[in-house]
Amino acid sequence: MTYRVDGISDGIARLEDESGALLYFSASSLPPDVRDGSCLRTCGGLLISDPEEEAARRKRVYDLQQRLRDNSVK
Repeated sequence: MTYRVDGISDGIARLEDESGALLYFSASSLPPDVRDGSCLRTCGGLLISDPEEEAARRKRVYDLQQRLRDNSVK
């Protein structure tokens, strides 16, 4: 299962799962490098950072922004 960090506030992290459902975790239970937009996955019952998924998501967003810009210029 993969998750995206939707936000962290007052020591609580909102994680969005693959179905779009929000889950709430103590921010202290997450890896130390986690921030808004980070991607996590489960491994042996623990949440660990997933930099490959994060990079892939960022590329998809960047590509979408480029297509939108290209279409608005025409």
